[in-house]
Amino acid sequence: MDHLIELRTRLIWAMAAFGLCFAVSYYFSDRIYFILAQPLANVLRASGNPDPKLVYTQLYEAFFTYLTQLFEQISRRDELVGVAFDRREAARALRLYLGS
Repeated sequence: MDHLIELRTRLIWAMAAFGLCFAVSYYFSDRIYFILAQPLANVLRASGNPDPKLVYTQLYEAFFTYLTQLFEQISRRDELVGVAFDRREAARALRLYLGS
């Protein structure tokens, strides 16, 4: 019975830590998004667009854009050189999952 009590205690702590991390990351989500979108904004400015903005036409598209940029950043990490990661295939799978 002691192991169940310990499991319950650990699960409560894990959920509390997850909730805290989620709250902190949600609070800073705009800043995180700005950091991830900055390379795209630089490319758009270089191509002649003085005020680049990302436009969302569907409800889930903002979330999809976050994940696509995350895949882009992951694929550029030095630790992952040589690891097979197809970001286009991951994005396609995500589109299928979200139903677009």
